[in-house]
Amino acid sequence: MTDPQGQPSTGNKEWDALLRALQLLSKHPQPDSGPFYCSHDKLVVCVDDSKFSSEEIAELEQLHFSVDDEGGFYSFHFANP
Repeated sequence: MTDPQGQPSTGNKEWDALLRALQLLSKHPQPDSGPFYCSHDKLVVCVDDSKFSSEEIAELEQLHFSVDDEGGFYSFHFANP
């Protein structure tokens, strides 16, 4: 199944947003760390945020991920309600 832009789709808006964000975030991994860590309701993705274009950052923000002050990106959106 694909969405109107031709991206893979699960049919669930939240899963689709998370999967699309992970596709973008996987472009610039941090070589010396695991891909994620969680702290309470905060999901942190360990990537080199300096390598992302302003367009990619804008798309990630639409997908509920923000640049973390300590590097990488984070989201509170996908935590349990």
